[in-house]
Amino acid sequence: MASRIVSSKEMVRESDMQIKNISQCEFNLLFPNGCYIGILVGHQVEWFADEAKGVLGTIGEDRTASDWLWAVLRRDDTGKFRVTQIANPKSLPGARAELLHAMETA
Repeated sequence: MASRIVSSKEMVRESDMQIKNISQCEFNLLFPNGCYIGILVGHQVEWFADEAKGVLGTIGEDRTASDWLWAVLRRDDTGKFRVTQIANPKSLPGARAELLHAMETA
């Protein structure tokens, strides 16, 4: 089944994990000491989380290279988020599809 992007009130369901599009503010609140993921993915444009907020995803635009990057973050045993996957797809729609799939298998 193909993933789709939905509003923050809707959910994406492809397997047992439900993923929703969240705001940048909601994403940043999950990092009390600051979030530096933008260093890896460039200018962030979209943010995602599962229901438990244990798996996060973000899509960024590398404006210098005119391409896209995404990253999946997962809580470790101490509760800190760690990057578990990162990729460099060719387009924003491709980044969304790849990221949602990666989050579901994280």
